[in-house]
Amino acid sequence: MDFVYDHDFDENGVFFYLGTYGYKRAWQNPHTLGLVQAFTSSIGGGRVEDIVGREVVNCRTLNEPFSFFGIDLGIGRQLAPSCYSLKNRNSLTHVLLNWHFEASNDRINWTLLDRRIYLSENAQYNKSVEQEQTALCQKGATSTWGIDTATYGENPLTANGFRYFRIVQVGKNSSGSDNLTLSGLEIYGRVTPAVVPAWQF
Repeated sequence: MDFVYDHDFDENGVFFYLGTYGYKRAWQNPHTLGLVQAFTSSIGGGRVEDIVGREVVNCRTLNEPFSFFGIDLGIGRQLAPSCYSLKNRNSLTHVLLNWHFEASNDRINWTLLDRRIYLSENAQYNKSVEQEQTALCQKGATSTWGIDTATYGENPLTANGFRYFRIVQVGKNSSGSDNLTLSGLEIYGRVTPAVVPAWQF
């Protein structure tokens, strides 16, 4: 099974697939359906399940360092990720600028899949990434980042992918606080034959 990216928040992602029972029903939030379990370090606005929703909403954590939103795909499900998409809320403030995208199979040991630092104390660095940084800074903006499968694919413990995923804010947002604000997350990748049955409906 392959979840192949075409454009941001298309109908090819993992959470859309689960929210439609494998494209067999009209989409519903997969957390509400009990098909995934969203989790967070804290909640300061919106609902934790908004992270796998499709609407532009104000979903945010409290103002705490290393805030995160995460997803548990469920028992028996693993995904070998190829890329992920993020959606900003309907605001120009408190935009996510520094984060890690991490994955795990036990929710204890985490593998760093992607690291994005778009705000630094180095002014020259900030200037060099300014154009890419603005991709997520507009109201309701979306963007997608690829994952180097070599970061996990050569390890026999993670070759089939991961059950848990999370976005961790590792620096201040655009307003200088530690609130992690997002409106959505979607993930793409491959499900290996060994774990396909757990994905079937």
